[in-house]
Amino acid sequence: MNKLLVILIALLSSLNIAYAQGNISVGKAKSKLCSTCHGVDGNSTSNLYPKLAGQDAAYLLKQLQAFKSGTRANLIMSAMASRLSEQDMQDITAYYASQTMKQKNATIIKSTISHDLYIDGDQQRQIIGCGRCHGPQGNGLALAGAPKIAGQHGAYLASQLISFRGGRRNHLPKALASDLSDQLTDSEIEQLSEYISTLY
Repeated sequence: MNKLLVILIALLSSLNIAYAQGNISVGKAKSKLCSTCHGVDGNSTSNLYPKLAGQDAAYLLKQLQAFKSGTRANLIMSAMASRLSEQDMQDITAYYASQTMKQKNATIIKSTISHDLYIDGDQQRQIIGCGRCHGPQGNGLALAGAPKIAGQHGAYLASQLISFRGGRRNHLPKALASDLSDQLTDSEIEQLSEYISTLY
């Protein structure tokens, strides 16, 4: 299991890209169109769209580049990213990275099953715990390119895990999230996503 973790981190690290520092104040002005879905400060109020506030800038930049190149498919985001220059993307991602994610008031009883699956995974099914890459509190691992997922909308997280499982989100090496989510049931994805949404 430890060897697999080392391989995962190495693969993630190879995906992490160097980027020039963006300008936060310029990025705020450029992000006005983004605010319709993602909120003025990156705290989307709709669970259809991810919160971007406090996310690692390099990760956000990589996603915008993937949307622009077409390696990550989404009609809305591909259209938005197609209009952005590399500097635009660096400025916008610097702005969102500088913001603070708003946590929801957690009234969900945290399931022991979801906690154990997040932290330890399931050895019998060879599922590595999400926390191995995303951190025990879901704050991400920037050096490995693993995003912050704590406090993210549960419904959005579930939709992404289902997309990985169905092969619709396949811009990452198959050995990563898609392999892990392939073995999760709908119920596990729902419970795990809700659990992650309560982390901070």
